[in-house]
Amino acid sequence: MARRKQEQQFDNEIMDRNDSAKTWAIEFMSLSDNGGYTQKELAEKLGVSRKTITRWKKDEHFQEEVRKRAVEKAGEHLPEVLDVLMQNIRAGKDKSIENYLKLVGLIQENQFTFNQNVNTEEQQTNDEINKHVEDLREQLQQTESIDVHYREVDTLEKENEK
Repeated sequence: MARRKQEQQFDNEIMDRNDSAKTWAIEFMSLSDNGGYTQKELAEKLGVSRKTITRWKKDEHFQEEVRKRAVEKAGEHLPEVLDVLMQNIRAGKDKSIENYLKLVGLIQENQFTFNQNVNTEEQQTNDEINKHVEDLREQLQQTESIDVHYREVDTLEKENEK
C-alpha cells in the first residue's frame, strides 16, 4: 500500500517538475532499499535504461550526491532522535545515537590519515624479510662467536703473563 502511494506521488511529482532522471535516481537511491524499487523498476520509472542506472551508480560524483541526500534525509529525523536521546542514555544505549549523530555531522570522529606512498621496488615479500632476519641472526652469531674467541685469547694471554 505504501509503495503504491509512493508511486502515485512519484508519478505526479515527476510530471510536475522538470527535474532530471538523474536527480530522481539520487532521491530514490538515497532511500533504504532504493525506496522499494529494483534497479530495473527504477530505470523504467525514470525512462532510462538499466545500464544507465548502473553507470550512474559507478560514478563517484553520483555516489557522493546519493550519500549527501541520505544524510539530509537522516537529518530530517533529528528532532525525533534528540527526543529519544535522553531515554537511550538512561538505558545505556547511547552508542547507536552517537553513531547517528556522527552520520548527520553533529559529532565528528577523529580521523587519521596514513601516508602509504610506498615504492613498489622497495616492497619486500615475507620470504625476503624472513631471509634478511635470518642473515642478521647469522651475523649476530658470528659476532658473538668472534667475541667469545677474543675473550678466550685474552684469557690465555693473561694466563701466560702469570
